[in-house]
Amino acid sequence: GARSEVAGLLMKDLPSPSLLLLLLLATPAAALRAGVIGGGLGGLACCNALRKVGIEAEVFERAPKLSPQAGTGLTLWPNGLSALEAIDPGLSAHVLRAGSTTQHIEVTSADGLTKLPNPTGDPRRFPSTYGHPMANVRWSKLQKVLAARLPEGIIHLDRQLTKVEPAGGGVTAHFERSEGGAESAHFDLLVGADGINSALRQQLVGDGAPRDAGRTIWRSIIPYEERLLQAGSCSMSAGAGKVGFLTHLSEGELYWSAFATDEAIAKSGLVRGDFSSVKEYLVAQFSDVYKLLPVLERTPEEAILERRAETSRDSPRFAETRRD
Repeated sequence: GARSEVAGLLMKDLPSPSLLLLLLLATPAAALRAGVIGGGLGGLACCNALRKVGIEAEVFERAPKLSPQAGTGLTLWPNGLSALEAIDPGLSAHVLRAGSTTQHIEVTSADGLTKLPNPTGDPRRFPSTYGHPMANVRWSKLQKVLAARLPEGIIHLDRQLTKVEPAGGGVTAHFERSEGGAESAHFDLLVGADGINSALRQQLVGDGAPRDAGRTIWRSIIPYEERLLQAGSCSMSAGAGKVGFLTHLSEGELYWSAFATDEAIAKSGLVRGDFSSVKEYLVAQFSDVYKLLPVLERTPEEAILERRAETSRDSPRFAETRRD
């Protein structure tokens, strides 16, 4: 039956609402229990979607708590808000209250001297054209909004997935706690939403570590000042392998990111080890990128997040199923 046909599922990314709904409608919802591995945005959105159609879904997250300092900022385009609204009517309004909407988009060359065309057009037309605006929100605030839509006791923190195995027409997931101890739970459906270094993906697909994309990104959130960026705006400046991005997240927050390819860094002639701090290095590396220098100078050293860009490997398998 359908219970044994959907024994395990691995998602590289949360699928489109239509694909997710197709999966759910093909399965007798009342008979299924689902485990979602990962309490990030994809995992929480997926859990909300599953529960909306009657599947008993729960989230298992390895972090000991949902931190208000997790992540930095992100932009949800109208189709993203439409997807959230399809999952849970009224959800987009909560997202908008947690962030802000973009009213102006500025695109320039890296030095800011040449104004470039904005391929998306005037964002003020998005609500009438696409049904939703372009929204900007802090990652942790969006996580909090999604978590708040779930009942008490559905999100299980401090659960590190260690192993999954077929059992009884479904799948058993085994977890470890940070202070010792282990537990297991049985599900009909197991969803991997635990990020680019997914433990579930490695067990089911085993395709190795993500590929290095040859570029580095630095990001932070600082107090918003209108002299740094017009209210309700985002600004992107790009050229010669470097990109600077600023966006107004909410009344008191400004998000910035600085991105550079390995080739651009090598061409600059600047050596990271010659600088006493990452902030000093970034000021030198991105001083010629429009609008970045003032925000870098205002950012505390400890608030700067650095990450190598990575991409998932192409996988011949998207899901693992079992038929008894």
